[in-house]
Amino acid sequence: MMSVSRDDVVHNIDQLVRASEDLEKRLSEGGYSQAHDWMFAIREMLYDLRRLNIRLADLFNTTNTINQGPPLLHDIVKTVLYEIVPHVQGHLDELDQSLTTLLANSEDPAKDD
Repeated sequence: MMSVSRDDVVHNIDQLVRASEDLEKRLSEGGYSQAHDWMFAIREMLYDLRRLNIRLADLFNTTNTINQGPPLLHDIVKTVLYEIVPHVQGHLDELDQSLTTLLANSEDPAKDD
């Protein structure tokens, strides 16, 4: 049986969270006042992905596949459909609106150079 470590899936997402913090800093320094809001939306998506990955690791690592597999899988499906997707969609809709407005108004500070 292949094993997927909870620590590995969490570690990888944590690296992406740290990278988003670095990008937020660089965007802020570049003059984008919305950088925190943008990266907040990305981090919220990453936190949901972390939660999903942990649940998937639990499913993949179950030793009682016959009895535990279907209920674990069903729980994952419900979590994704009714919790993660609506949460991520809300943040990404806000991010899309912010970026669409920014790009439509040509507020890109890099274009002023």
